[in-house]
Amino acid sequence: MSDHQPFLKVEPSVAGYRDILAQVFLESLPEAERIVTIEASLRKAAEAHNDDACLKLVELLRYPYDREEHARAEATDKHFPNVTERAYLRWCEHIERLYWQLPDKRRTGDGYIGDKRVDRFGPTLEKTKLKILGVVIHGWMPELTNESRRIFRFVVNCYQPGFYASPASNAFEGKFISREQKEEIEKLFRGRMGAGSFGPDHISQWLVEEEMPDKIRDILIFARARSGGWELAKRDIRNAELLEPFDPDNRSPQAINLFQAISEKIKEFDQRAVGLLEAMQPSGYGNYWKSDQIGASDYVRGTISVTYGHLPTRFGEFLGVQVALEDKCPEELGRDIFGRARRHIEAWIKDQNDWRGLLVSLTVRGGMSALELACSTEVRPHKA
Repeated sequence: MSDHQPFLKVEPSVAGYRDILAQVFLESLPEAERIVTIEASLRKAAEAHNDDACLKLVELLRYPYDREEHARAEATDKHFPNVTERAYLRWCEHIERLYWQLPDKRRTGDGYIGDKRVDRFGPTLEKTKLKILGVVIHGWMPELTNESRRIFRFVVNCYQPGFYASPASNAFEGKFISREQKEEIEKLFRGRMGAGSFGPDHISQWLVEEEMPDKIRDILIFARARSGGWELAKRDIRNAELLEPFDPDNRSPQAINLFQAISEKIKEFDQRAVGLLEAMQPSGYGNYWKSDQIGASDYVRGTISVTYGHLPTRFGEFLGVQVALEDKCPEELGRDIFGRARRHIEAWIKDQNDWRGLLVSLTVRGGMSALELACSTEVRPHKA
């Protein structure tokens, strides 16, 4: 957007003299003065509660930033692919600052409390404010960054003035918002949540880590359910069943901390054990090929299962690996499979030096000759 293009789309052959005058006047100003002039006009319209004029001026305020950023790129003889985005963000920051400077109510007539006459007030500049909030809320991202939190809290404060204000603050005292305005902001939240970028895990983080009005929380809860669908519902049910014996709502903070620490330990131990099983039976048909030939494969044929030590005394101290041979497996092949499994365990143990004292037991059973072979080995610290 270079300077020779008209700032206002005015067709002199049909436009009124005021539009032509505005076009010529704005074109004669430097970009910075255009911004100041448009903002001053917006404030004048706001004082008069002229919503339509304010809305147009808010939209018009974007163009000086567009022209300024494009002119800057042209002056450096460089192409900046994010010129439009940079201009948009500057405009967004500007109109966000203006929001709380706009009047929040206007006098609509007289009323009475008993015999006493009082002023009646109603909302004002609804379309302009909704436009500003609709622009600002698009900066609210799924990740809980400082900027995303700031934008979320800004919109929530517009929905419920002073929700995030400190008790000593009077910045939101007397601020007015109608039920209709609240409903429009609720629609903005629903629209943003339905944009597809907010997954159930992101929404869960917002629900847990941010205070918010009950109605906004309900919107996030429903959005999480819609986003996750049946798979999320199954996960929630399964997690609730796992936690039910622990009864976290009635446990002390110390018990909850211990539970979380033990759970992390179980998770880590299980992940390591799964790594051993995956090494024994790697995926892919090519890995299975020749596994029925003695000395030709490291693939552990059969059904593998594991057992862990009991909590709290034996967990992390014992891992039992059981291999059930196929019924038609000959004895010689069964003994070869036992050797394969033992070598996998020995290689795996070398990487478990931080889990000292872990005893790993291997048992191979079954086959045509009802084999039963066993061995065990212990994780010991490496010698320096």
